[in-house]
Amino acid sequence: MILGGTEIPSVSRVGERTVFFGKTGVPYKEISDGTSKTILLLDVDADRAVIWTKPDDLKMDFDNVFNGLKGNHDGVFSAAFCDGFVHWMSSAVTKPGTLRLLLMRNDGKVIEDY
Repeated sequence: MILGGTEIPSVSRVGERTVFFGKTGVPYKEISDGTSKTILLLDVDADRAVIWTKPDDLKMDFDNVFNGLKGNHDGVFSAAFCDGFVHWMSSAVTKPGTLRLLLMRNDGKVIEDY
């Protein structure tokens, strides 16, 4: 798919232990790893972009966390954290285990360097 103006390339990963689990997401108090250490939105490739008015996101696959995260930049994707800060991340530098932990809101393992 080529982005045509109604699609957005930033989506939430949804699934158990993510910020968007269930129909409405979770309150801040359930983000026990900290809002600056938990990813809210990710930049995805055009095939996984969603129409901005459609309540659709990317189902979390903890076995393949980089699936669809190419974004519009070669090997780099943006990640917006729950505190509103956006980081540029590289699939060549960031380890799959690190990204997996940053996507989980309450695993008890706070990642300092990524």
